Amino acid sequence: MGGTGEYPNYQNYTAGNNYSETLRLEYDTTKTNYTDLLAAYWQYAPDPSMECQDPAYCLRLFTVTTEQWLEAQASIAAYAKSSGSPPVISVFNASDYTFWKAEEYHQHYFEKSGGICSTKPFAESRR
Repeated sequence: MGGTGEYPNYQNYTAGNNYSETLRLEYDTTKTNYTDLLAAYWQYAPDPSMECQDPAYCLRLFTVTTEQWLEAQASIAAYAKSSGSPPVISVFNASDYTFWKAEEYHQHYFEKSGGICSTKPFAESRR
């Protein structure tokens, strides 16, 4: 998301170009809601209390509506209260940035990797 050039990828990524690795999540509002998605985010995201070393991997939420932005802010406040420390995360309006689709070999990553990400087994999170 974002960045200073067009069509970012691992070959042309350089520090300082301000790209963020992101996941575009489309969901059926008759089956789940944004509040539940935020709860899952806090449960399975990398440690939100850690400072970010590489801007491409900093924790960020890109919201689509004002309501989502407000829910994200409330969720951050609730996380800080329950954990005792504020998370290191930023919230942005998605319409202010360009979403770049990842290279084909990154598409459907969880299916291709057998449901494993770098932090937790995705399949276990779905139980």
